Amino acid sequence: MKPTEEVLQELTQPSNISIHSDDALVGKVKAAIAADDKKRKENDDEPLRRKPDLAPIPQTELPRQFEVTLWDVLHTLARATALSWRGAGRGLAEHWGALKYTQALAGGRNSFLGLTDEGHRIADHYKSLQSGELGIGFALTLTEHMLGSHSDAATSAEQLASASAHAEAVHIGVWNETPGLLFSTQLPTDGGTMTVHALQALGSGGRLSPAEDREANLNAPPFQSNVMPDIHPPTEGLVAPEPVRGCHVQAKDYAWFQESLAHTTAAGLMAFTGSGHATARHLTDRQGRKRFTGLEHAASMSIQDAAHTLFGNEYVGTDHVFRLNGPRVEAFSGVDAEVFRLLARGDIEEYRALVHASRHVRPRLTFDKDWGGPVSVHADGSVLALRLLPGQDEEPRPGSPR
Repeated sequence: MKPTEEVLQELTQPSNISIHSDDALVGKVKAAIAADDKKRKENDDEPLRRKPDLAPIPQTELPRQFEVTLWDVLHTLARATALSWRGAGRGLAEHWGALKYTQALAGGRNSFLGLTDEGHRIADHYKSLQSGELGIGFALTLTEHMLGSHSDAATSAEQLASASAHAEAVHIGVWNETPGLLFSTQLPTDGGTMTVHALQALGSGGRLSPAEDREANLNAPPFQSNVMPDIHPPTEGLVAPEPVRGCHVQAKDYAWFQESLAHTTAAGLMAFTGSGHATARHLTDRQGRKRFTGLEHAASMSIQDAAHTLFGNEYVGTDHVFRLNGPRVEAFSGVDAEVFRLLARGDIEEYRALVHASRHVRPRLTFDKDWGGPVSVHADGSVLALRLLPGQDEEPRPGSPR
């Protein structure tokens, strides 16, 4: 096993992922769609609606070789899943979905990421789970949505075909004009390099402003609007077509949808700090508010009870301790103290203004010697840091308790 200090150092080393997006991929996806449609017809299954036109993403928008840093990806994954209850609300399990991958991938500035021996061992037992979780992290690092796979490029084409149907199930604004980004991550177990297969669905819709009947009030308490299900195609002449299954956010719902997105984002950030009560104030009952309103206790969930000064700024959040190749390490997740104060009292408007003003200077990613390990700070004010627990030798002494 690698020394723990070496593992921590490598987490901040840049590496590369390969991006595949071209006309040939579009052709493979169309073939996969045709095969799936044929199978569904033979089984008398209902045909799926899919994004009508898929296209490659220009290299000017997404380079075919993209530099990433694993610790930044894991930070993104941990933030994305903070509200998902994947860890069943049990302490370290809340962030274990990200932290367990600290040794799963390796690469270098002049090479591409690939699975390590540790990654292969995880894949043997949790293949679909690993590909899905890491896929989320990499997709969101690229600010995009995708699906994950340990399989080959053919399987990725099938996943993109499936994704085109999932994306078509949500309409924002005008019928059939909601743009989308479809991603599938390939993590080969045969020693190959990691590849992200990517396509886009173009469209002029998806914008949420201006609202039709009122302006969004992001500081108003969250409320559950009972939006009617189904997507409504445009009227053809005097005939109104039957609605189709899906979710259609129409102009009359724009203000509510903006407020819901803002509150859900705030709730995820507060969950990342371990503060149940600050999380609950941004959720409706249907979103799981009651899960966060009980007594906060470290044995049952992450608790916002830790504070550290990093790069001269104060951060508040929660910490967890686990073993990494023997020695104990401390993981700290939290947010800028001022960000926490704003969101804990429900001031989303001021939070957004603060984040917008500091979006170019706030992000940091480095091995911080003062902290003693990798530190990632995102533009939203969140931080994820890892270090050897102070006051211990790196290598456990013979006969010492484990």
